[in-house]
Amino acid sequence: MDYKSVIEKIMPLVNESDKDTPFVISNQNGKWVVNYPYPAETTQEFLKNIRQIDPLAVTFTGWDFAKGSFQYVYDRTFTERLRVEYYFHNNGADVKERLSLLNLIEENLGEFSPEGLDYIITLEKPLATLYEMKQTRLISDNPNHYYNLDKVTEFVDTVENEINNRRKREIPKEIEQYDNSEKFNIDDYKEKQSIQIAGQLVIFAENEKSDEPYMVCYCKWDNPLGINEYYNIVTTDDYIEALDLYAEGIKSFTQILKNERVEYDCSAQILTAADCIPNGLDENLEGKVIIIKPEVLSPEYRRSERQLKFTSGGFGCSPDALGTAVFCKDLHSGKESRFERYDVLGVADIEKLPEWARSKFIEYKKSLTPVQKQNKKIINKTTKKRTLQNKIDDAKEKAAKQNSERKNKVKKHGELEVD
Repeated sequence: MDYKSVIEKIMPLVNESDKDTPFVISNQNGKWVVNYPYPAETTQEFLKNIRQIDPLAVTFTGWDFAKGSFQYVYDRTFTERLRVEYYFHNNGADVKERLSLLNLIEENLGEFSPEGLDYIITLEKPLATLYEMKQTRLISDNPNHYYNLDKVTEFVDTVENEINNRRKREIPKEIEQYDNSEKFNIDDYKEKQSIQIAGQLVIFAENEKSDEPYMVCYCKWDNPLGINEYYNIVTTDDYIEALDLYAEGIKSFTQILKNERVEYDCSAQILTAADCIPNGLDENLEGKVIIIKPEVLSPEYRRSERQLKFTSGGFGCSPDALGTAVFCKDLHSGKESRFERYDVLGVADIEKLPEWARSKFIEYKKSLTPVQKQNKKIINKTTKKRTLQNKIDDAKEKAAKQNSERKNKVKKHGELEVD
């Protein structure tokens, strides 16, 4: 579940100011979860069990938000998790610097771009990552401020640039072609040959100076930073044995693809421009079904079940935005992915899609919450009239107003109210 969906799920309790139903929000491996106690479970047992899974989990009741707006609940839930992380790792000589960072983030969430904030929220330990990204001292020499106000813009720009760099290095999971223009060098073993299949790489490498000069391994990058992870590494002095291992790897991943196709149970069909609505790319893409260009996908994924996506956000949804990222979910599997606007062939004409796709689309519309439906109506009505700059200015103004109201509350850090 993504973070926005978590907030939508707790909003009914917030709107009712429910005092009696505690809930815990945790972020396990980048996936947000809302947990409620079992009927016979005490609050303390409940918290203990959750924190064994995620020690940085935060707990609330609807009453804690005092019928706050969606944006207020969104910001407060995330900043509470930052505070828990601060206290959980509050040791060493950099305590003041981390506290300065914490307060800067709490008061300036509105300064980050939506894409930047979305990236930070998916991290399991966002405060630690932000601390790693910072390149300047944030502690203020002014005793009246918890952080250097003059460093805010510089810090936000640094974080945004680093996120953009990580995005460029990140390879979309399982579906796009891997850029193999640069050869791998793994512990002094140089790649001789590799093949991408089923969203991973099988690599054959060689080190002439080693007693076991041949290596075969697999590589995956399905982690938040898109970092290459090498596993099942085998070295040998027998060239034929290495070739056998390489062939076995290809065969095993081929079988995974065959099993996936049985599970998907879709006919082999490639969607083209004829399956798109004319001039669909001239409109905002958010909340629509799009078709990815087949040439963007690696050969084994050039099929309709991999091309069709629901769009959920990203600057690339707008035809007038400078950003190009489009965040979406597979129409068939619901798996999250990211593409660029120039990867999109067009907006799908639902009537021309295969039967399975039309059925999935109907299921998706039924699954939308009232809040999501209302948000999509607002998007459809206002996208053409308001520019991206209008939206950014409105978001900053709203964030500044809310931060001003909460300023005195967030500066003091006494006991955490999570037990």
